[in-house]
Amino acid sequence: MIITVGHGARSAAAFVSLLQQARIELLVDVRAYPASRRHPHFAREPLARSLASAGMAYDWQGTALGGMRAQGYLAHLQTPEFEQAARALIATGGARRVCIMCAETDPSDCHRWHISDWLVAHGERVVHLIAQRETREHAARLC
Repeated sequence: MIITVGHGARSAAAFVSLLQQARIELLVDVRAYPASRRHPHFAREPLARSLASAGMAYDWQGTALGGMRAQGYLAHLQTPEFEQAARALIATGGARRVCIMCAETDPSDCHRWHISDWLVAHGERVVHLIAQRETREHAARLC
């Protein structure tokens, strides 16, 4: 199973608490640019430190899985780079409790939705972490 989350405007403490409640072991950051002017605690280094102090690992995969693609994300889903990274995510998810993260709170407003579609199409269960004790099973919109 792979979990997804959007950091939104949460505080660092609220975000870490949300991940702890979901028993996340590894947070995979799929933002193309792991920074935030409005929420500096979600920049790459401060986020990694917050997670480490809570016993969670951090891995930035924005190069292979990040959004904001010139040709569009759906085209990126067809590339060997994406497939290799997504298959590695599945393998890691088999050994650890993994959560992929981007900025948008609503997964349907984020490229996490496309990643989730791909994962479900390849036999993986995906659950979106919305808030404390609120999750949503991913229902793929496959053509």
